[in-house]
Amino acid sequence: MKKTLIVLGLLLVVGAGACVREAPTAVSPISPLSPLHPTTTPTIMPTAVPIEPSAIPTSLPAPTSAPTPFPLPTLIPTINPTMLPDLLITALTVQQEEGITGHSLRRVTGWEYGLYPSYAYRWLDNVHMLLFAFAGEEHYDEMSGPTRIFQPAVVNLESGQVWFPVRNRVSDWDHHPLLWSAALQVLIVAQDEEILLLNTTGEVMQRFPGDVPLSLSPSGKRLLAGAIWRDLETGRTMDFGDLRMIYPDWSANETRLIGSARFANAQSGQYDYSNPQGVHLAGRGGGGIIKERWVLDDTRMMIEWDCDDGESPIVPLIDPQTRTYQDLCDVAKLPNDPTGCYWGVQPRVAPNGEYAIVGDYLVDLRTFVALSPPDDLHPAGWSPDSRFVVLSRDWNTETQSAEYSLLSLIDRSIRLVSDTPVVWMRWNAQSDHLAFLSETRRELIILAVETWTSHRVSLPHTGIRVFWRPQEDALAILADDGSLWRLATLDSGTVDPLTPPFVDMRDIQWSPDGASIAFVAGTDVYIVSVGIPDDH
Repeated sequence: MKKTLIVLGLLLVVGAGACVREAPTAVSPISPLSPLHPTTTPTIMPTAVPIEPSAIPTSLPAPTSAPTPFPLPTLIPTINPTMLPDLLITALTVQQEEGITGHSLRRVTGWEYGLYPSYAYRWLDNVHMLLFAFAGEEHYDEMSGPTRIFQPAVVNLESGQVWFPVRNRVSDWDHHPLLWSAALQVLIVAQDEEILLLNTTGEVMQRFPGDVPLSLSPSGKRLLAGAIWRDLETGRTMDFGDLRMIYPDWSANETRLIGSARFANAQSGQYDYSNPQGVHLAGRGGGGIIKERWVLDDTRMMIEWDCDDGESPIVPLIDPQTRTYQDLCDVAKLPNDPTGCYWGVQPRVAPNGEYAIVGDYLVDLRTFVALSPPDDLHPAGWSPDSRFVVLSRDWNTETQSAEYSLLSLIDRSIRLVSDTPVVWMRWNAQSDHLAFLSETRRELIILAVETWTSHRVSLPHTGIRVFWRPQEDALAILADDGSLWRLATLDSGTVDPLTPPFVDMRDIQWSPDGASIAFVAGTDVYIVSVGIPDDH
């Protein structure tokens, strides 16, 4: 049972950005949406090919002049946990490297086994970084394969000092026993049925009872530690008995939670199973995401996975308090075919919780009116502010490109993002700009959504991915030779290089202040200064 819950929890991790496309030079004619008539079955359209980040390669074969990293072992004996901290303190150093074009380069190096493959590090503040040092693999069982072992370590990038927020090594199955609250500037650590709040130097700021799994609210000010909800500012707590949730969804006021088929209310103390009997996760979503989401002002919940009632596919809109549901397939009168409700359908809920994409339909969760985009446009994602639906057409598997349009839910107009296919679109957090690459990947295009004007910048190398600066006024671009480039301002005419080529550059993250970018190459973390102008 423990292993089953853990696997479910790991699947709940989600990356949630909507993909979108290239900036237009001309606006396409406004096209109205057609309401789905209750007695009319629409023409079957081909299922949209999802535009997923995983479809875009993170690197291409590097040139022979690129540095070769240490090889990562496929299986190493687990290091004695009592020896691991001393080994890491001795090994890890912060070194100054030779940068290019005035951008200084630092390197956190010395640990020959490298970092945890899927979660290598994270920024805490602009000086401190939390590393997950790879420490070995153990065989859990024949079905799950080896369990990876790692040791969290905090590194001061200025002094080189290293300390360990968790006394013992951590494995894949430990429910991430430490979190970072940017709002409170503390590391939250679960150890020996106790929760510690540590500052960036390792000093204990608070301690109180609690256990894994840990979940931090979006504000960073409320915590679910095991079965105990706690307001980290006031100290108020609520004990939910034997309830455990892995990666729950928090209500806007951060007092109600849903997750792992459970519901809890920190105001009333109520907790129970949230899913009604007869609703089952079918698990045929093609390796997609399991995520329970609050919708309709946190009064209902939806599951972003395909479900069934034992006989047919359903898309349930669930009342977690009464444990009853309405099937969107039924109340919105969606067709039972690949355009609507079918085995494997995965609803995608708008960030504001008012709409859901079901197959090729947009369903208003307030009215159950279903809308179908015209022609052969397929819903492919949401803008962060829920104002726009990204629509795709003519997906090209070879170039990983498509034609994209934006559907406005305010006036229901549809505008073509670009008059040519584009790839890899990224919204900024305010949903007022889109960044994407031309089909050849040799142009970066910035679309200002409010004015519907685009800005194109030629790239010296083929682009792979783009990364918005936290302040949303600049971008980093990963090139296919493993080098990193910068667009210093959104109206810049050129990009400038930040790094030479690296083999297998990955895990690219801006620092919170936007002054540096970190990435992993081989077994090390590199930090390059970006040098954003003072007036930005």
